[in-house]
Amino acid sequence: MHEERSSFISRKAPGGYLLFGSFLFPSLPQVGKWWLDILIIIIAFAIYIAYFLQFVRLKKANERQRYFSRSLIELQEKERKRIAGELHDSIAQNILIIKNSALIGLRLKKSPLKMAKYLTEISEYASLTLQDIRKVSQNLRPVLLDRLGLTESLRHLTGTISSVTSIQAIASIDQIDNLLNKEAEINLFRVVQESLNNIIKHSQATQAEISVKKYAKKIRILIKDNGKGMNTSHSDARSDVGMGLVVMAERIKMLDGTLQITSFSGNGTSIQVEIPC
Repeated sequence: MHEERSSFISRKAPGGYLLFGSFLFPSLPQVGKWWLDILIIIIAFAIYIAYFLQFVRLKKANERQRYFSRSLIELQEKERKRIAGELHDSIAQNILIIKNSALIGLRLKKSPLKMAKYLTEISEYASLTLQDIRKVSQNLRPVLLDRLGLTESLRHLTGTISSVTSIQAIASIDQIDNLLNKEAEINLFRVVQESLNNIIKHSQATQAEISVKKYAKKIRILIKDNGKGMNTSHSDARSDVGMGLVVMAERIKMLDGTLQITSFSGNGTSIQVEIPC
């Protein structure tokens, strides 16, 4: 009767073994047969935990993807608004001034000196308009990459910090041309550009260091400043810095690289990027 009441888990098999499903385990009379019930509970609980953790990971991955998609759309709309503003407030206004100066100049054919004044004005505003168009074009597509290559483009980019701001910048950039494909070069360029823009706009730094080093199978980029720092764990995704960091992280992810940001309030910021090459 005892054998008939025994569970499927703890039925006795020939040869001194306990039958567990289709598996045999050595019988342990001194311990008792209840331990198999505990074992199956532990296994079931472990399987449940594994599935639960996998579910949580997938859920977080989906949330990160939706968050990035929303941030990217917001960033694109903001960029379009900025470009539209530049086209209207700068380029369109300059062209309007050029047009009016040309019309006035045409009425002054009998006054060469006055006409020369308006012609000079036309030339000056034409030069300003050309600079604005180049600036907008540079923001849309890094033309320097096509003309100079990645290495010289990065050197030019870092060199502009000292020339257009009061920040003392020190740069050390190895030759890294032809190590990456064109798409990867653009992403790397944009990562450096975004990092430097954050230093100029938000860091309040007086010094910055930019290092791009080539190793056997990777490129390491280190960008540091002595500015006010930031709390990366609480960066507002709706701010320029927060959205910039989101896009930067996605670009590095596309490069199969790693991103490490170290920053404390009042102690500057350090951004280290490593990508395979």
